[in-house]
Amino acid sequence: MNSDPFGLLGLAIERRYRVDEVVGEGGFGVVYKGVHLAFDAPIAIKCLKIPHQYTSEGQAAFVENFRREGALLRKLEHEPAIVRVYDFGVTGTPAGPDAPFLILEWLDGRTLERLLKDRAASGSGPFSEHEALAMVRPIAEAIAVAHTLSHPGGEGFAHRDLKPENLMQIKTRKGMAWKVLDFGIAKAMQAGETATMRITSTSSKVLAFTPQYGAPEQFSRKMYGPTGPWTDVHALGLILVELLTERCALDGDEFGSLLISAIAQVRPTARNRGATVSDACEALCMKALALMPEDRFPDAGAMVDAIDAILSAPRLVAGAVWREPITGMTFVFVPPGRFLMGASQTEGELGFDPEAHESETPAHEVDITQGFWMAEHPVTKVTFEAFLAARYRGSSSRCPVGSNVATEPANSVGFYEALAFAAWLTKRAGLGEGWRFDLPSEAEWEYAARGSDGRKYPWGDAPPTASLACFGLPSPTNALSFSLAQGNAGRPATVGGRPEGKSPFGCQDMAGNVWEWCLDAWRANYRDEGNKDGKRVNPSIDPCHVGGVGTWARVVRGGSWCDRTNDVRCTRRGSKEATDDTVWWLDFVDVGFRVVCRGPASMVGS
Repeated sequence: MNSDPFGLLGLAIERRYRVDEVVGEGGFGVVYKGVHLAFDAPIAIKCLKIPHQYTSEGQAAFVENFRREGALLRKLEHEPAIVRVYDFGVTGTPAGPDAPFLILEWLDGRTLERLLKDRAASGSGPFSEHEALAMVRPIAEAIAVAHTLSHPGGEGFAHRDLKPENLMQIKTRKGMAWKVLDFGIAKAMQAGETATMRITSTSSKVLAFTPQYGAPEQFSRKMYGPTGPWTDVHALGLILVELLTERCALDGDEFGSLLISAIAQVRPTARNRGATVSDACEALCMKALALMPEDRFPDAGAMVDAIDAILSAPRLVAGAVWREPITGMTFVFVPPGRFLMGASQTEGELGFDPEAHESETPAHEVDITQGFWMAEHPVTKVTFEAFLAARYRGSSSRCPVGSNVATEPANSVGFYEALAFAAWLTKRAGLGEGWRFDLPSEAEWEYAARGSDGRKYPWGDAPPTASLACFGLPSPTNALSFSLAQGNAGRPATVGGRPEGKSPFGCQDMAGNVWEWCLDAWRANYRDEGNKDGKRVNPSIDPCHVGGVGTWARVVRGGSWCDRTNDVRCTRRGSKEATDDTVWWLDFVDVGFRVVCRGPASMVGS
């Protein structure tokens, strides 16, 4: 049973707040559960222990600063992630000393400290990077709102004692949410300590923070400067690392060892504590936990922006589908792997296909060493037209075949325009350093189409049908003849309209519909693939033969709506002339493209 050091159980503070139960006691105070008598509603009553080491001036400074902090905190009462403060006062107690108190909203939930202990007991292991960042973000966002406030003297408002014990998870109508507790106590403790030292010239030895979550400036103001919003940033960094590693980020159980850990040159980042995280997440930890306050995020708002940049980037999850927010295009993740590329014309050889062309030979193994995100469908007309309008500063219709502009693949697209689209999307999407959109290499394209099991078509080895691919339709020779035919020729189909024909990784329309540009310059076959010093190297590692600017012919893959069964096989290669002259788009009636999204190796697997 919890003790009642103030002797308040059963009493009514100021005849308004009945004290019913002790629910917790810490170094700074006691938390009671009570009832607001006027409203007959549950409340939390926090009574603070004024350290007896303080002088009378120190005690007065403690109470006054706590009142000021409470008044500032009232300004945050509409911030859902910060516990609401209803009242403040000082009450006499049967036990003797007066006790400053706060009347707070009553919360039913569990603290992050309790959650971490329960998770450790269950053997679930540490949180994933995405889980940990998503958990810290609303907490940091609430702290960011507080950081926008300031004291009359201009000093920034900060918590100064963030730790798992002060973070509570509660259930709301919208799901689970976090509440930040105990704002203002550390600041009041610091004020009492300062006033005491002014009178006695000696420290009271009362700590105004929790050393396991302390920042360098809390251990030594003389060396590292004053506390402030940057102190909360450091605590948030320590909490993030703890979520990622399942242990306290600062090493040690005693003050001395924690001090050494807090001011060490090697910072307690996620990787330095044994976690496997992305480069972006490690960089965030490094900045949040910088030794010098001026090298950290200046406040929690800046840290939230950094978290958002990581969370908005595509995530490496098996079978993941990611929607790019600017265009709405969906991407599927293609993990690293080895596959058989190309085909053989010789029966009995690996990869034999009686329909194989010379250009597809020889069959050879390829290692794709870094995962990538492949567009689920070819780029649609409406998306490509948006790019053209931006590029040419006005409307520009350049996809002559078909009628359903919104959902059919863009066609009559030149190679360099496809590259320009990828560069445009990279700039607009702003996914962060190391991320970019591009055309796939033909090795990436074939791997995304057939996977590692050597299938003939994206869906398997069964011959194509109209329900699996758009192919075998009448063909216009160019845009002009299509126009003169008044629609009697075939046309591409709505993207994603044949889900039964998807590839092992979930890519659709990789057989038929439109030929798709790849980065590679055209080569007659693969006979020089993987050769080094006259000897064949197998497997070939991430092959991509881009050639130089102006290289006349580039690889296209997949076949189109007006091609035969033979042309929609996964290994089939074609070539088209590449030029940046916009007149040439008339010759690309059956050519479109899809893009890939590449990221840092640590964020896409390697």
